Amino acid sequence: MKLKLEMAEQEKQMRDGMENHVKVVTKGKPLLLWKTLLEETAFPDMNVCKYMEEGVHLTGHEDPSPLYMTKYAPATLTVEQLDHQAIWKRRAMMGKAMTEEEAEQSADLKRESMDEVSAGFLEGPFTEAQLTQRLGSDQWSLTKRFCLYQGEEKKIRVIDNYRDSGVNSAYSSSSYLALQDTDFIVGMLRFVMVVCARRDKVVVHLSTGEILTGEWNEAMLLKPSWLCRCVDLSKAYKQVPIHKESLKHGVLGFKTSSEGWQLFTTSSLPFGASSAVFSFNKISRSLWHILVHKFGFLMSVFYDDFPVFEVEPLADLSTKTIDAFLNILGWRHAMQGKKAVGFSAEPIALGVQYHLQELWSGQLTVSNKPGRVERILDLIEQLKTEGRRATKAAASLAGLMNFAGGFVLGHQFKLGTNALNDWVYRRGVSEVEAQQVCNYLETVAKSVTPRMIGLQDSDLPIIIYSDGAFEKGIGTWGAFVYDPLDNKCLVFSGTVPEVLLRYWSETIGEQLICEIELFAYICIRWHLRHSLHRRFGIIFIDNESSRMTMIKRSSASNAMFLLVSLISLLDAILPFSAWCERVPSASNPADLPSRNDSETLCRMFNAVNQGDIPLPAYILNFLMRKHFDVDLAELVKFEAVK
Repeated sequence: MKLKLEMAEQEKQMRDGMENHVKVVTKGKPLLLWKTLLEETAFPDMNVCKYMEEGVHLTGHEDPSPLYMTKYAPATLTVEQLDHQAIWKRRAMMGKAMTEEEAEQSADLKRESMDEVSAGFLEGPFTEAQLTQRLGSDQWSLTKRFCLYQGEEKKIRVIDNYRDSGVNSAYSSSSYLALQDTDFIVGMLRFVMVVCARRDKVVVHLSTGEILTGEWNEAMLLKPSWLCRCVDLSKAYKQVPIHKESLKHGVLGFKTSSEGWQLFTTSSLPFGASSAVFSFNKISRSLWHILVHKFGFLMSVFYDDFPVFEVEPLADLSTKTIDAFLNILGWRHAMQGKKAVGFSAEPIALGVQYHLQELWSGQLTVSNKPGRVERILDLIEQLKTEGRRATKAAASLAGLMNFAGGFVLGHQFKLGTNALNDWVYRRGVSEVEAQQVCNYLETVAKSVTPRMIGLQDSDLPIIIYSDGAFEKGIGTWGAFVYDPLDNKCLVFSGTVPEVLLRYWSETIGEQLICEIELFAYICIRWHLRHSLHRRFGIIFIDNESSRMTMIKRSSASNAMFLLVSLISLLDAILPFSAWCERVPSASNPADLPSRNDSETLCRMFNAVNQGDIPLPAYILNFLMRKHFDVDLAELVKFEAVK
């Protein structure tokens, strides 16, 4: 009791020194208790305490963090420049006529904004003069709000466009936000399957090389069901304050037909500021850290979502513990309603459904959540009907596919997402280009199947080196494949069909090496498609343009688009999880067969010379179309699974 009183007094003293708006935003949060728990569990980044006690800067430099690797993204605007431009940027923004889209959204924006006022997240509406007096300066930045409509129910998410207001340009980050996404969860569950596979004892291999061993609890020997619950924070960003120096960058507004501009101020993190992303992820990571290190939960965190995995006998206790923990620390989270889901054997987290019933048997099935693929197909149909003017539908579809793809579920949607982003943000997309995107996406969406992850699948990665050469008008390719599963080395070499080279020369020009490099990998991907199915691999390519096309699944060249779309199509129906890496020609064993010297490489590695891989005519025809051919793509799918 004495300790509790002492901590309460210290909390009061700390709050007495806070800015008023910070007190309001953090009301009900015992920040000293949170800080104590972080210290006890040795959380690596104690700057998170400063964010809650003083507020988050929306401009300036991100604090370096040991939580993430380093990736610098420098500001392109100084804070002083932002402030000096504020008046003129504001006048330019407010002087523009309303667009049709803004007029359609104004009623929704008004209602949502006033709801935020009622909840205490916003204050207003104000006039310009009132804001200048309130903020003590006329150098305040105005950020325009807009609505994003999500899902079939058209759920409204209000976004604050901090990019156009220039505030994001005055912020520099230094963290590479490697978040605990679907890939992280699947990796964690595969680790669980490995541990559960042994019935005699618990064996855990640490990254340090240390091996932990222990005895199974008798209840666990009965193999209780594995369950999952996704805990969702409510209005998560709104529970974090901004710094007093950034209040002038927290002005939000939108235009209405009858009342003109509606202007509001915010004391909480806005949804759309770059600074909010970096600071909030560190804060949510701190909550995850305490739950894992203090309470021993098996869980992950992705922004404001906390998927928790538990065995059935402990599910009720885990629910009570996590709810109590968040309630005591004052973090509002869904405890009733649609997002307040309980533990389930088929949970939905991060837009993905996990089937946990066979986890004890070493089998996990991962799929897109029910209705997602159907929703994607509906939006594609809308795009095909409305054409390239349907930028709102294209933006919604791009957002859906960001979650529907990934390393686990496959990169097949990535090509479409990049194309849609071009559609939304790059002016001048033609109807033909728009139709090609729709055709590709529809074909891939209909090809998506649940992903199976099993302990019987080998962890040993297949190594693939590929190379291409183009000399005196002749295109040659080579490949070296090593499969550690059977310890076999294979060498392939061939010539790019003359008809394909002639087509590329007529449509692209003389520089064809990028296409030839991707063609080399396609030959291997097609020929070994059944051997590569449900395997991991590392692909070495010595052409940087081809490698980046493979990684980003994006290219402005139609020939490269068709090449990578063929790869993505194969990845959709016969999944192969591959990491692409750069290899210089001097270190690339595939350089020898690409220059017609397979025998030397075979002698070096005791490899088997497999010779050429003649691709079927329908694949060559697919690669020689002006645009994505749906009928040929369907034929490729049909023949690939044979």
